[in-house]
Amino acid sequence: MSDALTMDWTEDDELLKYKLQELLKDNIVEITFTKVDGTSRTMKCTLKNTLIPESFDNYQERSTTKKVSEYVLPVWDIENNGWRSFRIHNVTDYIVVRSE
Repeated sequence: MSDALTMDWTEDDELLKYKLQELLKDNIVEITFTKVDGTSRTMKCTLKNTLIPESFDNYQERSTTKKVSEYVLPVWDIENNGWRSFRIHNVTDYIVVRSE
């Protein structure tokens, strides 16, 4: 983890992470963020267990080979059917697209 990332982390980032986690638990959320390479990406994602295939649930519990940074949020990408992640600090917009 780079010092630049930790220096950029703010209380607003912490609040955004909490808010996104709560929204993602019960909804599909379209999140726009800046990727590490500087390009923008929009992703429809969720953390709702009933929308994640059973063989892929509990991602964070099963991920023993790689520690997930507290600055990154792993989510289930609805359109690509897989786990993806993004840096909270790089989120530029989000909207609930479907309530479950």
